[in-house]
Amino acid sequence: MKAGMTPGSRAALLAITILLAGCVPPPERTADTIYVGGSIVTVNDKQPTAEALAVKDGHILAVGKRTGIERAHKGPKTRIVDLAGHALLPSFIDAHSHYFSSLVVASQVKPDAPPAGLGGDSASVLAALLNVRSIIGSLPKLSSEQEVEWSRAGQMLYAQAGITTAHEGATHADELEVMQRAAEADANIIDIVAYPVITELDSILETNPVADWGQYHKRLKIGGVNITLDGSPQGRTAYFTTPYLRGGPGGEKDWRGELTLPESTVRKMVKQVYELGVPLNLHANGDAAIDVFLRAHELASGHNRGADHRVTLIHGQFARRDQLEKFRAYHITPSFYTLHTYYFAEAHLADRGAEQAAFMSPMRAAVALGLNPTNHTDFVVAPLDQMFMMWSAVNRLSRSGDVIGPDQRLAPLDALKAMTINAAMQYGEQDQKGSLEPKKLADMVILDRNPLEGDPVAIKDIGVLETIKEGKTIYKRP
Repeated sequence: MKAGMTPGSRAALLAITILLAGCVPPPERTADTIYVGGSIVTVNDKQPTAEALAVKDGHILAVGKRTGIERAHKGPKTRIVDLAGHALLPSFIDAHSHYFSSLVVASQVKPDAPPAGLGGDSASVLAALLNVRSIIGSLPKLSSEQEVEWSRAGQMLYAQAGITTAHEGATHADELEVMQRAAEADANIIDIVAYPVITELDSILETNPVADWGQYHKRLKIGGVNITLDGSPQGRTAYFTTPYLRGGPGGEKDWRGELTLPESTVRKMVKQVYELGVPLNLHANGDAAIDVFLRAHELASGHNRGADHRVTLIHGQFARRDQLEKFRAYHITPSFYTLHTYYFAEAHLADRGAEQAAFMSPMRAAVALGLNPTNHTDFVVAPLDQMFMMWSAVNRLSRSGDVIGPDQRLAPLDALKAMTINAAMQYGEQDQKGSLEPKKLADMVILDRNPLEGDPVAIKDIGVLETIKEGKTIYKRP
């Protein structure tokens, strides 16, 4: 005790000390769960790591030092989760896939490892997934019970990959109706963002006015409109400014691919979406297809070409450097597809040549320009494996072990941002998702090790242990 204190003041100070030592936080500051004992990767540049994270009512309550978190937020009913040396990260956000296909894949294809499914390795999984396209076209009419059952099964494929927000990238009207009925039946365990195809936009608007878009209803929202401009480079249907080295898919000479729509129609469609004021997902692979969109954007935008129309260029695999500059000037988010460096590198080398193949999905160049690119699997075209996707962005290794474009390899943190905070920004949800920060949703994933540490070549071997949606576990590895 300090000198000069009276016996009464000493007694009062002692009583206060005892009271403070035994106090508990008020109910509004008491955590439901506190995570400790592992690597906490926040993907927040202002606070990259932490010792503890507290969750309350489905949101992150606090992130910081363990002693401070426990002192301020641990109550008698708080659950303490020991990560046991594993890594806690923001859950993954799917920047582009075809969610509706997962209903069929989960119920029919079974791409798990034997004996549960057909997927003994990446090649067999890919073959099984590519085969599903013939099944989807003949999807039978489902009962209401099947719609719920298949929806939950499909969403578990995403949850097993650490994903809590899924993308339905080319939604047809009948598919949207199934998704909405399933949502009304409380089938959704993850968030789903649907992008109706523009060819069915008018009919979809009849029952889904724009005023209802952009807001989740029972974990489903309409995010914007999809326009597809060309095909795939591996199928030699993507539209380029220069010919394919091996000609067209049918032996055509001087073949540059082709648009799926006339350029005049593209211009009208882009203008329509901009006037509606909703986000646009624009699918384009070849540099000529990207040029067509950029011209349509310039015409639709008039004198205000830099206005942010919330456009995401899906794939953009063969974007040129000058096009990346325009993405920055026009506020266009590229969502790249680095898995092609593994799955289709040999085809692109043969069809497009070494220089152009080395610059496909130029994520590092985009980051250097200050863009916030995302990365995607395009499931069901490639397996739903976010760690393998991250591995491809960091290493850019082909099936034969060659590095495809070494100068475009990403740092692990940038590759992680492309599937978390950047993807949240793509959807305009960065205030709720994408990083571990107070007040954001407690959408998290536990991995068996920190992907920012150790050998980058081993990133693909990292396993998802647990996926958490708004504080509740929706998947836990047996």
